[in-house]
Amino acid sequence: MSATNTKGGDRPRNANDAYETDPRLALAIARQVRAAFGEFDLVVEPSAGGGAFVRAARQTWRYSRIVAIEPFGAHARPHVVGGVATPLHDAGADGVLRTRWEDYVEAWEPPAEQRRLTLANPPFALGEAHIRLALERSRVGDVVAMLLRGSMLASAARVRGLWRAWPPSHVWNLAPRPSFTGGGSDSAEYVVVAWSLPCTGAGYVGGWLDWRPVGIA
Repeated sequence: MSATNTKGGDRPRNANDAYETDPRLALAIARQVRAAFGEFDLVVEPSAGGGAFVRAARQTWRYSRIVAIEPFGAHARPHVVGGVATPLHDAGADGVLRTRWEDYVEAWEPPAEQRRLTLANPPFALGEAHIRLALERSRVGDVVAMLLRGSMLASAARVRGLWRAWPPSHVWNLAPRPSFTGGGSDSAEYVVVAWSLPCTGAGYVGGWLDWRPVGIA
């Protein structure tokens, strides 16, 4: 899934905003989150698509329980009829739920003493809804990190609404601009926004995440 738009609106959007995250970017984000926040008992990827963040999480938090939530994509379907293994299991998920993020089963919640990370690149049209649900379900000590278009930071409505109600603790600007279509970027800026619960409103730590090695497309 992705928070991208098609450049100039010259072609139709992918169904369900299914634009996959570059695996190198997902891994760079996971490592940045670990450096900032440490270890987690549970990592959840809503709208997981092909599971770029599932793979990155498995490489980054080897002993965490990882849950992928994906209602539409083939990666959440069993390999064989009646089977339980899916491509998202192969990517590293311990559990795969073929359901919408808003219908996430609370039975998968970790015990109160365990930390959870919600890590995702939400569909553009559902970005704010995904963020709000993740934050509402989080507890003190939990972290939410989302890959978003930079334009989400500048919306006056969000400044007075989402960002005031849920001020982030970290914002990392991505360089170079990522592509979600396998070709060039859409000339939009992208950021990773993270919230560490409780949200205090004391301001956020800013910086840049230079995620792609120089000279490698």
